[in-house]
Amino acid sequence: MFNEKNVSFVNRQKLWNFYNTTLSKAVDVGYSPKTEFYDEELAKSLKENIAQFSAFKETSFRKEVESLLIDGKHLRSKGDFKKEALKVSDDYNYRWLETERHQTIAHANMAEKWKDFERNVELYPNLQLVSVNDARVRPDHKVLDGTIRPFNDPFWKSHTPPLDWGCRCDLIQTDEDITEIPGGLQLKIEFANNPGDSGKIFGGSAYEDNLTKEEKKEAKKNAKNWTLKSNMSSDDRPIPFDEAKEKRKQQRAEINNYGKENLLDLKINHKDLPYEIGFTTRQIKEFASQPYKHLDEKINILKNIENVIKTSKYIGKSDFKATDIYPFAHILEIKVLNEKSWLVIKESVDKQMIFYSISDSEKITENLIKK
Repeated sequence: MFNEKNVSFVNRQKLWNFYNTTLSKAVDVGYSPKTEFYDEELAKSLKENIAQFSAFKETSFRKEVESLLIDGKHLRSKGDFKKEALKVSDDYNYRWLETERHQTIAHANMAEKWKDFERNVELYPNLQLVSVNDARVRPDHKVLDGTIRPFNDPFWKSHTPPLDWGCRCDLIQTDEDITEIPGGLQLKIEFANNPGDSGKIFGGSAYEDNLTKEEKKEAKKNAKNWTLKSNMSSDDRPIPFDEAKEKRKQQRAEINNYGKENLLDLKINHKDLPYEIGFTTRQIKEFASQPYKHLDEKINILKNIENVIKTSKYIGKSDFKATDIYPFAHILEIKVLNEKSWLVIKESVDKQMIFYSISDSEKITENLIKK
């Protein structure tokens, strides 16, 4: 690892890559790319934060290891230095990293939940913090149990679980009355954050606090450069412009604009459904972002949505993506370019129906409650 008296720059990058890869994979565990409403921009932001966190961690580790070369005023022996360095390595590269991996999963999962809350805020405008309420719950977390605040309350910018290492608190969506905010909880810098709102896994870190202004600046620069290098192709040339990705971006913008201008006041009846089907800005956005085989046809489906829904075949009721708010989904079969696709219409507990999504996977027709 060492080049004379310092950790070599090559090994520094390898160590950063070890941290960054480990924690980036944890982001994918907590917020899976297979999630139905996966937000690529949010995932990218979360991983950029991980890259910077990893650079701060690498710099802090390097500083601490290099400081062990000297014992008071004397140079340590090679054996003594190795013994002390291994203790630091065990903390940074095993024990602490494993804890950070688990917390990254928890933060990423909360980011996914936050986006779900955002989609359903019109029906359930408040959030409630809940603790596990067993003997292991920390007293200052137990005090917060049952706290209810509006979805857009500034309280959630800093008090979205997890609230500490190993925290098991959670959030649920509700329409119950708001409550007062209890005092007393002092959050660590890593946890005074809402990943779904800020796009960050960690709001800050103790590693960063351990660095000088210049070291922080260098770490941020390294995070950008090392991330860019890790994304290079095998012959070290930048990845070429992704025309397909740019096209999808333009398609999403067209769908969002059309939906906002034409569908928000629209109500559609289907002969086999008991309530009118409505549209929300959030669901139009999700429809635009969802993976779909016939992407070019999405805008045409939306422009003809009234006829598409009215002529669709009702095939059954499902618990697809069931939540407390939306316990049921109704599946409508349509044809797109002579191939079957399915529209998902969600039914809420208060008997409202919203246009939810489109799918080209036949799995969505499995386990229907009734036909």
